[in-house]
Parts: sequence; C-alpha cells; structure tokens
Amino acid sequence: MVSNFDVVILGAAAIDHVARVARLPGVDEMVFADEYTRYAGGSGANIAAGLAKLGRSVAFLGKTGDDEVGRWLEKEMNVSGIDTGAMTTVAGGKSASCFIALDDQGNRVIYALGGSALLENVDELDLPLITGSRVICISDAYIPVAAAAATAARINGKTVFFIPGGLMVTHGLKDLDPILKSTNVLVVSRNEANILVGDCSPNEVGLSLREAGPEIVVVTLGADGAIFVSEKGIEMVSAIKTSVMDTTGAGDAFTAGLINAYLDDLSGADALEMGCAMAAIKISHFGATGGLPNKLELERFIEMRNSL
Repeated sequence: MVSNFDVVILGAAAIDHVARVARLPGVDEMVFADEYTRYAGGSGANIAAGLAKLGRSVAFLGKTGDDEVGRWLEKEMNVSGIDTGAMTTVAGGKSASCFIALDDQGNRVIYALGGSALLENVDELDLPLITGSRVICISDAYIPVAAAAATAARINGKTVFFIPGGLMVTHGLKDLDPILKSTNVLVVSRNEANILVGDCSPNEVGLSLREAGPEIVVVTLGADGAIFVSEKGIEMVSAIKTSVMDTTGAGDAFTAGLINAYLDDLSGADALEMGCAMAAIKISHFGATGGLPNKLELERFIEMRNSL
C-alpha cells in the first residue's frame, strides 16, 4: 500500500467497556453501575482519532479479530476518518477489549482482557506505507516489529514518534534501544520515565532519556503539565485547569496535539500547549476519544485560554 499520509500509527485498537459508578468498590464489595457504554479505544487508535479529527490524513497498522467487536471497531475508526486499509483481520481471532470502572471524581480501574490487537511479526509491516508517510507514531507494539518500523522510517528520512506506554517501558532501556536509537521524539509519562531511569526529577529523567538516542524527549506530568527536552534546553508548559470527567485517553489526546504541532512546525512550547489543550478538552468528556476537537475548535480553545 503506497502512502501519502501525514501519519501512520503502529498500535492497538480495542473496545472499552465502561461502567460509571458513584464510587469504586472495595475488596469483596459490590456497587451498582449508573451507566454502561462501549467506546472505541486502544492507545494507538485513540491517537489516530485525535489526529484525524484535526484534519490530518492518518493510516492505522494493527489487528482485530474477525468477530463482531472487530467489525465494530473498524467501522468506528473509518467514521472517525482513519484509514484502516492496512489493518489485519485475524481469522477466528478475538478482538482486544478492556473493562473500565469510572467513578464520579474521574478515578478509574482498568482490566485489560486481551485479544488480537498487535502486529506480531516484522513481515506483517507495510513498509511502503510507513516510508511514504511524513510521520510514524509507534504506540503499543512488540519490540522487534517496532524496531523494524522505526529503522525503516528513519533511514528514509521520516520522523519517528515513540510512545511506549506502561507495558513497553517495563522492558527497560536496554531492550528498547533498537527503537530509541531511531526515535526522533520520545513521549513518556512521569511514572514511565521513572521506571526507565529511576526516581528523579522530570528535568533529570528528560535529559537522561535524551542520552539514550531520541532528539527530543517529552515528559507528561499530569496536572503539572509537561516538559520538552531538546538540544535547545528544557521548556515547560503548565496543564490547563478544567473539570475532570474521565482521564481515559488524556495522554493519547496530548500526543495527537503534539504530533499535529510538529506537522505545523511549531516550537516546543507551542507543541506542549497544543498537547495540553487537547488533553484538557478530552478529560472534560467521557470516553477515550470523547470531545476531541477539530482544528478550529482547538485553535479557539487555545486563543481563549491565552486571553485570560
């Protein structure tokens, strides 16, 4: 598949079964759910949805089963503007799913139920799709597959964003080295960064991670905002205060804003601002991709915030 896409996402798509409760139950305790809803989720698919809503052309590389859930996920992604032509459908496979309990304060517990979601072998990669895009964003992925995708993109002069997430960082820097050495922009949360390099300040972990290969390291700090570490130094932007309804997908929305800013050639500080704005809008809505803004809505949100 030949590509002229702005972004190719290598990651996972999953269905999120979300139960809203007044409070999370304790051990051996039952609470009644006020509402149950299902949403399209998966970190990679969430990032893709955010970018597509902003008007970017986006293709997705991942898997689903050939079950009802897989068909529903692909339909939802297509409706969101994501190209799924390179996705793989596993015959007899079960699509990935999660169960999420969400309380009135936005706190949650997540149970991953597994399923077919990730490309498992390097030969499953659509390399022309990757090398023909402007950016490849690697989210959930097996290390050999992610490394092959990152290497091919970097050799062909494309920009590689790597968002390893909580599971991939547990492999450690040594195992992630084949990906990191081909990464342009690494995006991690404060907790993920501390797993990789130890418990130290955000600035220290950012500088340390940059020594591992990435040209730019972005560390998200939740309610404290985010930092952008590059050869020019360290820039920081504060988070935007807003009402919190559901934090699911906040980091993915941030990443979509960050990549969108990169495509527009914005500065580090402006990229962080766009990412934080995307996250703030998202957490004030339910669902992993709830409330994601289009380009005009995002610009107006940022303008309104800057005018305060």
